[in-house]
Amino acid sequence: MMENRYLKLIERLEQSQTSDAQELLAYLGQIKAQPRSFLPIDREKLAVYPVVDSLEWVKLLLNEGVKTLQLRIKDAPSPTLQADIKQAIELGQDYDAQLFINDHWQLALELGAYGVHLGQEDLADADLHAIASAGLRLGVSTHDLAEVAIAASVNPSYIALGHIFPTTTKQMPSAPQGVMALQRQVALLQDSFPLVAIGGITLERAPSVWHTGIDSIAVVSAITKAAQPLQALQQLNDLTQQVRHNHQLMLLVNGERYRSNTRNLAQFVSGVILEPARIVVAINSEVVPKSQWHRTELNEGDTLDIFESIAGG
Repeated sequence: MMENRYLKLIERLEQSQTSDAQELLAYLGQIKAQPRSFLPIDREKLAVYPVVDSLEWVKLLLNEGVKTLQLRIKDAPSPTLQADIKQAIELGQDYDAQLFINDHWQLALELGAYGVHLGQEDLADADLHAIASAGLRLGVSTHDLAEVAIAASVNPSYIALGHIFPTTTKQMPSAPQGVMALQRQVALLQDSFPLVAIGGITLERAPSVWHTGIDSIAVVSAITKAAQPLQALQQLNDLTQQVRHNHQLMLLVNGERYRSNTRNLAQFVSGVILEPARIVVAINSEVVPKSQWHRTELNEGDTLDIFESIAGG
């Protein structure tokens, strides 16, 4: 029987006492869950996830070894739209890649795509039962906890969290969430759904995104607008391999499990705390002086308690 990622999330949230977990539970309580059986994706193939707008880009990136990508053709349908999507699907199959078709779910269904990616506005109109029954994977975009709840309620194959940074790729309905909000969402969802970060991610910004424990980073302009796209792709891939090889710690932070891509305490605190100036940190019940944060190394399984100091307490 296929794993029900939605029920796994509910169980996890019910065991958590954090305000984010309770807020997400409240949103989920307002939604009638529809936990269909969307097939899982291969998490091992999740890394740098290019989102491109043409068949030419699909060909180029598959030839460079990309294993997860998305074809997002947003312009009005053209006479070649169906042919382009059909050829893209066939190329994805030839290269054993996870190719998602954005929005055009009817064509994806008709042509036997690997998967489809839908925005929030498309979930109500798409025939999710038909998509699931045909064995297509489903990815869903989100922009806040309320939309995360809507996405989780349909039990998708993965959830995209965004937008993280300002982006000019498309007009966005909300302000950038930032790395802090991403970190908190990853902590809530990481054991239930594969997670993709998207929105304004560049080579320079990618390390802070990876440090949240995200499964994948979706990139658009970082590759398609680069002076040398293939070099940009290689740099992003190299960074990804470096992060995954050198780090990846599972920590228990204030009773919640966090995946960290940094071993340095100062870097970890700056990545998850908005204002660390008055923060006290204890590792395995031992308080670490702030003057020692920069030289303190975290280890797999460490328990961190992070709280605000109170003057005169």
